[in-house]
Order: sequence, then structure tokens, then C-alpha cells
Amino acid sequence: MQVESYDNGKTWTEPVATNIPPNLHWGAAPQLIYDKNRDMLIALTSDRYSRPDEQNSLFIYSASPNDILGSPEGWKLQHELRRPWAGLKQEGPLNQNFYGYPTIAQINEQEYLVVFTERAVLEGTEHANLYYFRFIIQ
Repeated sequence: MQVESYDNGKTWTEPVATNIPPNLHWGAAPQLIYDKNRDMLIALTSDRYSRPDEQNSLFIYSASPNDILGSPEGWKLQHELRRPWAGLKQEGPLNQNFYGYPTIAQINEQEYLVVFTERAVLEGTEHANLYYFRFIIQ
């Protein structure tokens, strides 16, 4: 949901649904950064609970600030990354929902580092795996 204030938080607009994540799936709170050189916001989120575990994904969105102020569905989906266990050649456990919780940091003018977590229960113990990838904007 998106709620906006135009008077430093004294009053707020009514909540309006965004298009993050797509198709009204439940999503973790998006991580948001601003690329000043491109005048672009980048938002990352993951979905959980509303799809089967093996279909959970990480989503990368972008928008100009002007595209989303007053228009909560102005985000553009740039990429969907299925949870890593689902793509491994070896048999991986999908017995827990996706942690997700992505974070992003700009590492140079064209690249961002994205880090997120995955989890599974193995032999009665919860295991968390840390994944990272470089997200490149040309």
C-alpha cells in the first residue's frame, strides 16, 4: 500500500495498492534506493505466503519519482528472479517459505550489488543461505 503526505507528515492520503509485488501477492517491505544520476528509484521485494514455496521470487522494480508520486502503480517490473533452490540441478529443499529480504547497494555508476537470503529446514534445523548478484544497468 502507498500512503503519501505533502505536509511533513501532518496529514496522509488514503492507502492505495501498489503494483509491488505483481498480482497482489504478499510481499516483504521493499528495499529502496535512489540513483541520482539517472533520477531513478530502484525497489526490491520478495513474495511469500500467497504462492507455493517453489514459486516465490525476488522482484526488481524501477521508476522515476514523478512516476509514482500520486500513482502507486507507476512502478515498472524489470526482473523476476525465482528462488535459487528451485533452479539448482541438485535436489534442494523447498520446505519453508522464501526469506527474501533483499538489500541493494550501488557499487559503481552502472552496477548494484543485491544480497538476499534463502532458508530451508534440514535435519530438524533451519538453515539460511546468503546469495548475492550484480545488477547492471547499461
